[in-house]
Amino acid sequence: MDMENDRSVDEALDEMLDNIADELFSESQENIERYGITDTGFMAGHVNVNRSFLRKEIVYSAPYAAVIEFGREPGFMPPVEPIIKWLIRKLHMTEKKAKRIAWAIAKGMERDGTKARPFLRDAINTVKFKYGG
Repeated sequence: MDMENDRSVDEALDEMLDNIADELFSESQENIERYGITDTGFMAGHVNVNRSFLRKEIVYSAPYAAVIEFGREPGFMPPVEPIIKWLIRKLHMTEKKAKRIAWAIAKGMERDGTKARPFLRDAINTVKFKYGG
């Protein structure tokens, strides 16, 4: 009987963890939109909620997700090519002008770093507050 009760407690806990993971996922997606992080939708579309029994993991697989979440310390220059593409797409610059400006932006980011936009940590704090944490 104890094994059966232990199993039902574990199953209930697993279900609660699934619900919390779903809330974290939804809140983090809303934060991406709320904070203006979305441009092409790539990052918001490249996320998985990996689920196994009593273990849940939210994984943003975009290569720049961690830089957005935690920011970038000074001293590290970001890749220039995505900045060029953004300038052409958003500001309709010529490629020649975009290359020049993108280089200057990247050097400024190298010098000053970038500010964190903690879309996932803020989601954790929101959900934690909901559960009285």
